[in-house]
Amino acid sequence: MSRTFTLVWASHLSGQDGAHLPGEHEDLLLLTNTSAKDKGRYDCVCTWTHQRHLYRTVASTVLHIEEKRLYQDVRILAPTGPVQLADSGASLLLNCTVMCGTNVPPQHCVALWKADKSDLRSDGYNRTKHVDKNPSSRTIVTQTLSIARVSALHFGERYTCWAKGALRRPRLHHRPAPAPTLWTHQVVSVESQSSLSRVSVESQSSLSRVRRIWTRPGEPVDESVLSLVAVGTCVFVLFVLGALTLRCFVVDLVLLSRKLLPARLKDTDGKVFDAYVLYQMPSQDKATEELVGGFVCRDLPRVLEDTCGYRLFIHGRDDLPGEDRVELVERRMRRSRRLVVVLSPGAGSEETETFKLPQGFDWEVGLHQALVLTDISVILIQVGEPGPGGYSHLPPALQHLTRRSAPLRWSPGPGAARARSRFWKRVRYLMPATPVPPNLLCPV
Repeated sequence: MSRTFTLVWASHLSGQDGAHLPGEHEDLLLLTNTSAKDKGRYDCVCTWTHQRHLYRTVASTVLHIEEKRLYQDVRILAPTGPVQLADSGASLLLNCTVMCGTNVPPQHCVALWKADKSDLRSDGYNRTKHVDKNPSSRTIVTQTLSIARVSALHFGERYTCWAKGALRRPRLHHRPAPAPTLWTHQVVSVESQSSLSRVSVESQSSLSRVRRIWTRPGEPVDESVLSLVAVGTCVFVLFVLGALTLRCFVVDLVLLSRKLLPARLKDTDGKVFDAYVLYQMPSQDKATEELVGGFVCRDLPRVLEDTCGYRLFIHGRDDLPGEDRVELVERRMRRSRRLVVVLSPGAGSEETETFKLPQGFDWEVGLHQALVLTDISVILIQVGEPGPGGYSHLPPALQHLTRRSAPLRWSPGPGAARARSRFWKRVRYLMPATPVPPNLLCPV
């Protein structure tokens, strides 16, 4: 018998209004690997002929796609603690938030407020239900208990957040069914903030006496934390200011401490001189020679010896005629606590003759003591400007000393021999502490 009818399947999905499904002409439509995009209405269109008349019959069915459900033990998200703080006379909202799993029908997830003494159906109370819709498809239900005006009747009352969920049964049929419901609860109380035994509600007036705890982002921080931060900031600022002050006035503080608490050097150290003075005496420039000679023979002894009581050894002034130069230099330098090196001004970039003359032996011994034996400290003093070539004309050992410690610069003029000037304070700071009687003559 020949077929007198034809079947065509059409779908009414999102964006497809009556589109025919190609190749589907059987009375049974088989869909594989279905997903949410296959959800919608399907029409079976039958076209048939009777007595040379063409007829068309349509039968429809709707396909529902249920997302995968995940039943979990009910979990109370709020309230998080046994205490809720509020102000007397103010309104209060208490949330009972429950999570029951993923894609669980809301009717299988229940959140309910109950009170021990109060009737929540009376005036002053209001309960509302809300189902949270979130991208993670978790089923979260919240019941909010509203108190229009908090009074003494609410303080001390125990409110219980009851939560009811369901566990998934084994798959016995084509869809899972929930198992018997399971209950859990969380108790929270509301009290006046003056009740310190069970603080659940605090008024703004006693905020200074009772610590406030904030757990949500964007809300005010605990006042004790703010106080701690303020104290830490003040301590840090004071520390920085103290460090800067100490850095700026360390020279004056050391000189003052030497005057108030003078250091007594023992006679058994074998030192006779506080400083051995080395200096360059250029012969080609008379003005420079007079400048260096005036500083070494006049200003330096006037401040360090006459005013501050130091003992210096200066060649040409303290050496005796007929003494062996080599033995004199070695012995005097070993018995000195400091080595003062005076550099002449404007020496240029070429090596001066000072280091080539016989008196250059002083420099060799002094640099050997400072760099090799390291038993004597060096104080570098630059008289005037060093010149365009800097210190390139100096021997390598002396150049190393200038890089390690920048020379102190002395300039002639008014106050050049004043012991309270900044230059002489820095020189005295680098000098050792002197015995008490001469040190008392040195001004701070």
